[in-house]
Amino acid sequence: MSAAEQRVGAWLEQLASRAPTPGGGSAAALAGAQAAALVAMVARLTLPAEGGGPTSPTRGAGRGGAGQAGAGGGDAPAEAAGALADAERLRAALVRAADEDAHAFEAVMAAYRLPRATDEERARRREAVQAALREATVVPLRTAAAAVEVLEAARRLAPVANPHAASDLGVAAHLAAAAAEGALLNVAINLKGLRDGEEVDRLRREAADVRRRAQALREAVVRVVEASLA
Repeated sequence: MSAAEQRVGAWLEQLASRAPTPGGGSAAALAGAQAAALVAMVARLTLPAEGGGPTSPTRGAGRGGAGQAGAGGGDAPAEAAGALADAERLRAALVRAADEDAHAFEAVMAAYRLPRATDEERARRREAVQAALREATVVPLRTAAAAVEVLEAARRLAPVANPHAASDLGVAAHLAAAAAEGALLNVAINLKGLRDGEEVDRLRREAADVRRRAQALREAVVRVVEASLA
C-alpha cells in the first residue's frame, strides 16, 4: 500500500517496525510533503476568501482571525496564488517520493540477493547492484531538490503571508530543510557503494549545492517569520 493510501498511524507503525521499508528516506520525503502542505495552508489563509471578503478564521484561534491578507499589499494575492500552486504540486511529488525511496531500497536488497556462484552471475550481480544503488542515490537527491522548491515557495510567500500564520510558515521552513538534509544523508550512504568515480563526484557536487540552497532558504524564511513574531 502506498504512503498516500495509508493512515498516518498505520504508516508510523510500519516505520517503527523491523521492516526494511519505509525508512529514513521515506520519512524525509513525508516531512517535505508536510512542509508543502503547510505552505499551501498559509497561502490559502493569505488569499482573500471567495467573494472578495477577508480570509475566515477556520483553523483555530488567531489564524486569519483579523482577515488580514498579508503584509505585502497588492502583490500578496499573486504571490500567494503562485506559492499555493507550487506547494500543492510539490506535496503530491513528495508523497510519491516516499514510495519511490522504499522501492529503490527494495531494489538494492534484491540486487544483493542475486546468485553469484559463477563469473557470469557475479558480473550480472555487480551490474544490478550498481544500477540499483544509482537509483537509490538519485531518488533521495530528487527528494532533497523538491524540498528546496518548497523552501523557495515559502520564501516567496513569507513577505506577504497572513501574519496570523507566521509560525506555520516557520514550521514549514524547518520541516523542508530537515527533509532536504535527511534525504541527502541517504544520498551520501548510497554514494559509498557506487564505483563510477566521475558520477560520484558529480552527485556529491549536486548534493552540496542542494544543501547550501536549503540552508540559505531556511534562514531567509525564518528571518522574516521571527521578525513578524517579535
